Amino acid sequence: MKTIHPIFLSAFTELICNKLSTAIALVFLSVNILPAHGQSKASIEKGNAFTIPLYSVDNQTSYLNDSSSSFVVLKNNRNCLDCFKSINRFVTELKKNGGIRFVAVTLVDSTTLDRKRSFANSQKLFSAFDGFLYQYYKSATKNLFEELGTEYTPEIILISKGNFLRIPYKEIFQYPSLDLSIQTQIQIQKFFHID
Repeated sequence: MKTIHPIFLSAFTELICNKLSTAIALVFLSVNILPAHGQSKASIEKGNAFTIPLYSVDNQTSYLNDSSSSFVVLKNNRNCLDCFKSINRFVTELKKNGGIRFVAVTLVDSTTLDRKRSFANSQKLFSAFDGFLYQYYKSATKNLFEELGTEYTPEIILISKGNFLRIPYKEIFQYPSLDLSIQTQIQIQKFFHID
């Protein structure tokens, strides 16, 4: 059974506010292009995302686990630094519910020095997070950022019991503020079944 995508709800709100042209465009997008809420926006990438190697600070290979509950934030060099601080504050509150692993994945050069430098920065920036993993700019295969088509970060990936939800940069925040939008907070809470 299909559910209503949050963009459709946004379009309905726009319609009420007499912004008819914007509302019509958003309804068109939600009906014809975007998947229903709760479905992967990156369904093609979902399977591949779990087979792409990630690396720890000491260069040990790791993979995203589709059977556990994870909140993953992607970070590359095209990013909004204050946005990560906002996500970290949100994660601090979300951690009180338990059962979710919080991981930051950063795109770096493959050198030990770059990983260690990034690790030190990540520990400060993502103080509420449980783990820090890395992807390499130059890799023999596509990295996670290339696979997902990620240009700007932060980007959030939610994983739980085989389900996968990607929240792109443009959908995370309540602009012009850098607070997570109510819509994003609701998506995350519903995804992880948090009351």
